[in-house]
Amino acid sequence: MQDNKEIIAEVVIPLGYEIEEILDIDDGDFDEPPIMEEEVRLRFERGEDDRNRGA
Repeated sequence: MQDNKEIIAEVVIPLGYEIEEILDIDDGDFDEPPIMEEEVRLRFERGEDDRNRGA
């Protein structure tokens, strides 16, 4: 059984998109604090050219 503290949620940003296009960061519609905050890992998909170059 895995410990839940070891699991980090992952948000995948599809190739060709910027993070601002994916995430709604306009919090003007919310008057209440968030129910929960947690750490997430962002993963940007890379094209074939990027994979061949190395990181």
